[in-house]
This record gives sequence, structure tokens and C-alpha cells, in this order.
Amino acid sequence: MRELLKAGRPSVAAHILQEEWPVTSRCLEDAALSKELILQLIGSVNTAAALAALPMVALTPDALGEAIAVAAARRSLRGVRALLAHASEAGLATGLEARGLWRAAIVAYGALGRPGEARRAFVDMREAGAWELADTPTVNLLLNALACDIAVQFTRCNQLRQEGLVPDTSTFNCLLKACMRARDVRRAQLALSWMQADGVEPDEITYNTLLKVHSYSRDFDGVLAIWRRMAADGFCPTAKLWGSLLVACSAAGQMEQAAIFWWEMKQLQMEANARRAAAEGQGQQTAAAGGGAKGGSRSSKGGSSRRSSSSNGGGACQPRGGGEVITTDNLCAMMTACNDAGQYERALSALEDAKALGVPLDTRTYNIALRACHSPGKTLRQEQLMQAFALYDELKSSRLSPDTFTFGTLFSLCAAAHQGHVALQLHAEMRQLGVQETVVCMTLLLKAVGSSPGPGMAQECLRIFRRMCRGPARVKPNQATYRTVIAALREAGALAEALSVYQSMRRSHPADNSEFEGLTAVAAERALTCEDAALRRAVADVCAITDPREVDLHGMSVLEARAAVLCVLALLQQSFRESGHVAHDVTLITGRGRGSAGGDPVLRRHVFALLRELHLELPEAEDAADGSTGDGSSSSSSSSSSAGCAAANPGRIVIPRELIHQALTRKMLSRQAQAAEHSSCGQGGQTGSESQHLHPASLPPSIP
Repeated sequence: MRELLKAGRPSVAAHILQEEWPVTSRCLEDAALSKELILQLIGSVNTAAALAALPMVALTPDALGEAIAVAAARRSLRGVRALLAHASEAGLATGLEARGLWRAAIVAYGALGRPGEARRAFVDMREAGAWELADTPTVNLLLNALACDIAVQFTRCNQLRQEGLVPDTSTFNCLLKACMRARDVRRAQLALSWMQADGVEPDEITYNTLLKVHSYSRDFDGVLAIWRRMAADGFCPTAKLWGSLLVACSAAGQMEQAAIFWWEMKQLQMEANARRAAAEGQGQQTAAAGGGAKGGSRSSKGGSSRRSSSSNGGGACQPRGGGEVITTDNLCAMMTACNDAGQYERALSALEDAKALGVPLDTRTYNIALRACHSPGKTLRQEQLMQAFALYDELKSSRLSPDTFTFGTLFSLCAAAHQGHVALQLHAEMRQLGVQETVVCMTLLLKAVGSSPGPGMAQECLRIFRRMCRGPARVKPNQATYRTVIAALREAGALAEALSVYQSMRRSHPADNSEFEGLTAVAAERALTCEDAALRRAVADVCAITDPREVDLHGMSVLEARAAVLCVLALLQQSFRESGHVAHDVTLITGRGRGSAGGDPVLRRHVFALLRELHLELPEAEDAADGSTGDGSSSSSSSSSSAGCAAANPGRIVIPRELIHQALTRKMLSRQAQAAEHSSCGQGGQTGSESQHLHPASLPPSIP
């Protein structure tokens, strides 16, 4: 069995034990081997296998406690209960030697979110004689397990205090930690008063938790009160406490107060550096002086230290932890607070202060500094971009490795400066260094490339996007990625590709109707004006136009309906160029406006306005649209079939093929005349006949 357990095959070992058990009724008497078997069964097989093997092994209470801890790590509440029940049945849960078993059970119930069972386990522990009033560590474990129910936690702690429990600092730190999570300032003050009444001295964790309780509760005055109380108690703040104080200032928006604290931290750090330099100088003198001089030097050093202590006795005490006040974490806290408050110059000034004081910097520090090189929403100045790249060069010269956040921030700066080519060079360097790509970082790269003018940038943006689609899950495009690519392609005029990307986005993400409307309308204008066949097909696919004879505009917005009408006319224009005639009328189903506010046929009115812009005049359609009787009793029979149809069915607009044919003929003749004028004059120009083309009377809107 020992060899099987060494080979990591506990199930085979348990099977051998189960075969021997019915024959010999002998259990495995080796306690160490039994413990190893049960722990491996719980950790690598399942809890049920371990429970089946329990009667056949010999375990100690401590071994069962370790088994309970492993079962809790596997989130097996049933296993914890069964192991504790087995210990009780086997008589292993009584006496002080079973203390570790009960502690493991209390911790396990707390980790599994069962405060009631943890409380019951403590009661059973007392009844089994495994707890005494001097056992404060067990009470601390119980209070941690009850942290999710702060009222019960405080009640139980007070009961035990009244019974004669002697709490320690950890006891009250457990209470304060629960107050921090619950943002309960009142109970935190109650715990502090109990602490004073019991004569327990607070430590670093106590003050740090109190600062966080008031900070999380948005009580900045309480934060300052705790800080003053710390000084009154003679407790010298540590670097961690200074960092919590800076974070509290940032959360409260008290940046001026944070600047004052930062100045105090710099003074303390300079004093610590001076003491360190003096100590190093004395050490060098001692090493050079020799044996006899060493004793004198030591006594001199002791006197110097005492004089330093006495000189500082009347002022602020020296910080704990070797005198270090400004650490890397505290520097990051200060710079982050400045960035969040929009004080970017102050963030970079804090970085320079830390460099001058010899504070070690890491990649995270430089990432925060890079963020401070640009104010969001403002134009990035050339000197700001140069400053960012100077920081990046400094990071590399410090033998630090840039990470994903480094390159993401640089890509964002390149996007603000419209420097797509620089972003592509950075991306090549990123891949060369083996830095992992993420969807956020790559989206920022697309934004930088797409926002930069120049030939081929839109296609480069599309190439990166397609590589992301084929890449691993961490770089799969999200909705922000799709929008970035669509905006870049639309800006570059690649509307067919933009529509294709938008359609692929709609298959996996919710549709953005406003973006869709604007993109489709612009694409339809371009397809009609420039006679782009690929773009025309793309718009038809998006608008779901399969038959140009009849188009249902129900449920469309004004922009969507405009795009659909322009697309239909573009299809007819292509057919006219190929065959020389228009084969059929066009019916546009607009509805009667019953779904609009007040029953106003908004869509119908806008479609008529568009047709007028395109010089497709329907003489009597206006009257029908304005609410003519619609009963067929028109004053006269119009030669235009559209008028009769509009009067008979106010929800439809019929454009006769003769009218479309005339408009397309005028457009063709106008273009021929323009081409002849261009060839004769040697230069192109716009003529008055442009006003009769099959597009709006004014020039088409520029592609945004």
C-alpha cells in the first residue's frame, strides 16, 4: 500500500484494503499510512471513496482535522459533515487533544458559507471538553467563520467576553474586518471601545482596518480622526498605513490633503535615507579602522543612535519597518489618485520625487505614469507623446519588461495622436517580446490604426481584425472591437466592408440600431451616386431586399427606409443600364401611421420628401399623403397611376415605371453631355444638368 500511495494510486490501495477487510476484519494500524491514504482519496479521487475507507483505517484527531481541511478545499460540505460525525462516533472528538479537529471543522464551515453550522460545531466542541476559556485562537477562528453575519458575530463575542474570555488583538481585528466588509462604522467604534476596556493594544492591522472602515463608508473625517488617534497613542505609522491613507484621500476626492500627506512622506523618507547613509558611512569607517577601533566605533554608533532617538523624541516618531515610507505600492497609490482626479502633472511629479528618493520602480509604476501623459478628451500634444515614449525607453533601460497594459496604454496614446504607423511598429515589438495579446489591447491598436489617415490603413485595420477572429479566445473581438473596426472602415469610405463587419457583429452581439441606421443610409447614398455594384449588393443584403418590385418599409426607422428606397432605385438603375428599360413599377409599403404618435404617417411623409429630392414627382401623392378622402372620388382621373393607388390605399406608394424610366433617361443623357464637355474642354466640372440626376439635388453628403 505504501508503494501504491507513492505512485499516486490511492484507489487501488483502498481496493486492496476493502478485499482484506471482510476476511480478517483488521484495519490499517499504521497511522501515517492511514492518513496519507485518506488525504489522497479525498484530494484525487472523491470524498465518497474516503468515507468508505474510514472504518478500515486508524486515524488520529489531527489527521481527521487535515482530512476535513482537504474536503473543505474541494467544497465538499457532505464530506466535512461525515468526517466530523465519524470522529464523534469513533470517540476521537473529546478532550483537549481533539482541539485541532474542531478548529478545522469551524474553519471549514466558515469557508463553505455555513455560519450556523460553525456556531453549532463550537457548541459541540465545548460540550466535548475540547475548549477552555484560555483558548482564544479558537474563538478567533469562530469569529472569522461568523463574519458574514456581523450581528451574530458581535453578539457571540460579547457573550464570551462576559464569560471570562481573554481576547487578544486578533480577536478585535476579526470584528473590525467584518465591519469593513459591511461598511459598519457604528460597530467598528463599538469594537474599538471593547478593545480599550479589555486593555488590548492595537497593531498595524487594527489601524489599517479602521482606516478602511471609514474610507469605505465615505467618512473622510473619520479617517482623519483615526490618523490623529494613532499619533496620540504613540503608534508610528508604517508604509502600509500611509498607503491606506492615500487611497482614502483618493476615494474622498481630497487631493489637496493627499498632497500634504505626500509631502510628509517625502520628509520622512529623506530622513530615513540620511540615517541609512550615515550608518553605511560608519560601517565603512569601522571596517577600515581595525579591531580596536571597532569597539570604539560601536560605542560611538550607539551614542549617535541614542542622540538621534532623543532628538526625535519631541517630534514625530520614526516609521516602522526599517524607516521606509514611500514604497512602490504607495507611489502607485499616489499616482493613481492623481490620475483619477485629472491631476496628471502631479502624478508625474510624484514619479520624479520617488526617483530622487531612490524608491524602486516596477512596470506597474511606468504604466500608471504613461496614463498621465494624456488628458482624455483633449488633443494629444507632440511633447506629451514624446514624454510617453521617453518613459517607455526608460522602462526598457531599467531592465523591466513591458506588459500588455504598457502596450495598451501606448496604443491609446497613438490613437489620440493619430499615429497609426507608430502603433503598428509597437505591435511588431510587442510580438517580438512575446507579450500576450488581449482583446482590450488589440482593440486599442485597431483604434490607433483606424484613426490615422493614409492609404492602406483601413485595410491594415481589417487585416488585424480578421486575425483576431481566427485567434484564441483571449483576443476574440467583442462589441467594442466591432464598433472600432466599423468606424474605421466607414471613415475610410470602405462601406461594403463596414456593412460586412456589422452583419457579422449582429450574429454574436446585440444590434446597435443607431449605428446601423447611419451606416446603411450612407452606404445607400454612395451606392446610388457612385454606382458601386458591390456596395449595392451589400446594402440589399442588409436591408433584406430580395424583390425590387415591392418593398415593405413597416417597422423601419426613417434612415432605414431611406436606405431601402435608395437601394431599390440603385438596383433599377443597374437594370436600366443593362437592358435600356425599366421592367416594372415599384411599390413601397409605408403603412398608414397607426403605430406613430397621433396617427401621423411619419414614414410616408419622409418617403415622399425623398422622392422629391430625387426628382421623382408624384403629382397627386402629396394630396393623398396629406389626408385626402381616399374613397376613390378624386376630381379627375390622373394619368399617373400612382395617384390613384395612393388614394385607394394610403399605406402604399406606387412609383410608375414610366416615371422611373424618364428620370433614368435624363440622368444618362446628362452624363453623356458631361462626358462630351469633359472631353472637349480637357477637364471635368459640374454642370447645371446635374440637378436632374437620380440623386438629391444638392451634392451627396460626405462620408463621415
